[in-house]
Amino acid sequence: MQTGIDSKNRVIKLDNYSLSLFRECPRKYFHRIDSGLIPESSSQSLAPELLFGIAIHRAMDTLFNEQDPELACERFLDAYQPVPEDAKRTPGRGISIIEDYWERWSRENDRYDLSVSEVKFEVNIGKVPSLDGGAPYDVYYGGLIDKVLMRNDQVLLMDHKTSSWESTYLIPAYAQSQQFKGYVWAARQINPAFASCTQLIVDVLLIKPKNNDFFRSEVICNEDDLEEWREGILQTIQMMLMCKHTNTWPQFGKESCTNWNRLCPYFELCDAKKSLRRGMTESLYTTEFWDTSDR
Repeated sequence: MQTGIDSKNRVIKLDNYSLSLFRECPRKYFHRIDSGLIPESSSQSLAPELLFGIAIHRAMDTLFNEQDPELACERFLDAYQPVPEDAKRTPGRGISIIEDYWERWSRENDRYDLSVSEVKFEVNIGKVPSLDGGAPYDVYYGGLIDKVLMRNDQVLLMDHKTSSWESTYLIPAYAQSQQFKGYVWAARQINPAFASCTQLIVDVLLIKPKNNDFFRSEVICNEDDLEEWREGILQTIQMMLMCKHTNTWPQFGKESCTNWNRLCPYFELCDAKKSLRRGMTESLYTTEFWDTSDR
């Protein structure tokens, strides 16, 4: 699914990443999603943390589907290629995470029956009016649910998160995750068997400097929570359409100019004089639109 506004066909397709970009900074959304810009330096390979997370997910699928930690380690190593230069996310660290995870959760996982892994979805969440007097836009929300599980005849979701950030507020913050509310809402739409779903388990694999830690937190959504999530998405999209209609994409710096101690990849572009930005775009960036079809 390629995200963005398709004015010709009156369709808007978004996922949690693209929505988060707009809410963080409309100008950042414009550069990455609307224009499809990525720095030339990042077009050749995935960021180490992203590649590591993908490889860990492959291992998690094996642990849940086949209950085989050795095979899970093999599949992690196969997926973690080419190995990046990252002192924190080494192949050996990945193996230790998988082995420690299995020791921590293997008995607990016996409580669950796996229904399905890696559920890609693209669901219609409603319509928003246009600003040009034309037909309204159909809005689609897409993503990928890591696991759909059964526990005592109850449907619940699971999402694996690898993180190196530990905070007292990490668990409480998950209760308001727009991504997780969206997953629960979508699960109820894509399969009648999942229509009763109200819960998602956040399965956190915490990479500390010297050891690994694991915890789980349950996010529970009632009907009001899910409808409020849907209404919030549609309202955000109307703001997005206004930016598109007026070709005005505000900058929300300075807080949005840094993330996890990294400078925004579009900082130099925003910081330059307006007359220089076209030339900088052509020399510093390439075009690769955000498409989740192969992820």
